[in-house]
Amino acid sequence: YRAQEQQPTTDDVDDDKVLDTTAESRNVNGRLDAGEAKALKHIDEARTTVELYLADTLTTLAYCYEAKLSNFQLALLFYKESLTIYAKHAGKNHWTVLNTLQSIGIVNLRLEQ
Repeated sequence: YRAQEQQPTTDDVDDDKVLDTTAESRNVNGRLDAGEAKALKHIDEARTTVELYLADTLTTLAYCYEAKLSNFQLALLFYKESLTIYAKHAGKNHWTVLNTLQSIGIVNLRLEQ
């Protein structure tokens, strides 16, 4: 038999020890120690991964609205949002950006018909 461990709450967090991940705090507070720098790198990598998964999801939704539901306005909205994310993380010459631009062009052609 093990006693239940009490789950930490936000009241248990020492505000002075919370790692601030904003760019402003990195510059204002001076240098980071190696552990903090490594933690920030992991946070940035995780944020990038999540945003790229979001872009993939938006592209899939756009395709569904375009090909299956013929709602070209919503498809265009989702494609443009995913384009912004792809360009931010992969660069403007990456194949995902180019594919998304092609999809946007196709949707625009369909809207003109």
